[in-house]
Amino acid sequence: MDKFDRVRSLAYTIWEENGRPDGDGKKYWLQAEKMIEIQAVKRKPRPFEFDRRMSIRVSIGSGNMSITGTTAEGLEFYKDAIDVSVNGVRFLAPEGKINNVNKIIWHELNLEFCVSEIEIFRETKSDVVVILTEFCGKAKEKMKWIDLIGKL
Repeated sequence: MDKFDRVRSLAYTIWEENGRPDGDGKKYWLQAEKMIEIQAVKRKPRPFEFDRRMSIRVSIGSGNMSITGTTAEGLEFYKDAIDVSVNGVRFLAPEGKINNVNKIIWHELNLEFCVSEIEIFRETKSDVVVILTEFCGKAKEKMKWIDLIGKL
């Protein structure tokens, strides 16, 4: 359903709920438009969609990869990765809630990946799973990550 049809349907519903008065069609149309605009702003689109069944996770030995970032309280953390996939990384949970991930350090390969945006997929007392939505180097850095994960 396109926007016009959504507005028309919502305006009709509002009009009916108000007793179907004569002559107020424009008022209900404008109210419906405003409500749909507010809904669109409130909805945060996912940066990308993926099917977890198609994302193979690879276990990382202790000490081979580390994750750095900050907690919601502003404290820095440095934690070992547990496993990785092309879409994200699971690591040991720091004290406090995650605010962001700054860097992934792959010690074995002497590589660092700068992360600019994540989506927290799951956060428990023992581990955290984040989706890597943006790397600092944009597509080039993401492709390098995917290539290396594919070789594991």
